[in-house]
Amino acid sequence: MSEATSAVKEAVTDAPEQIRRQTRGNPIAAGLIAFGGGLLLGTILPGTRTERDIAHRIEPSVSSAVAEAREVASDVREDVKEDAEHAMEEVKKTASEAGEHLKDDAKDAAERTRDTTQSS
Repeated sequence: MSEATSAVKEAVTDAPEQIRRQTRGNPIAAGLIAFGGGLLLGTILPGTRTERDIAHRIEPSVSSAVAEAREVASDVREDVKEDAEHAMEEVKKTASEAGEHLKDDAKDAAERTRDTTQSS
């Protein structure tokens, strides 16, 4: 038991130096490790009264902002949906007109071919 405790104590004591060695020259890794350590401490340590008071005061504002963001997203979705439907109708109309022109051109070409073969 004493050996295990000693090993844990040694690992904890050596951890900062080991982290420094492994992250030397890699600031992203160092930042990620620091961020992770902060998150860990933030979840372990109890919140202070000041933090709880601030969180309690800003909660209505955050809730209001979230509700407003949802409403805006819904409005944007509706606008995009209407624009997409309008664009689809325009595409259908253009395709239909193009089909009619193609049909008329084919009919004219067939008549010219028939007239040419009859006159020959």
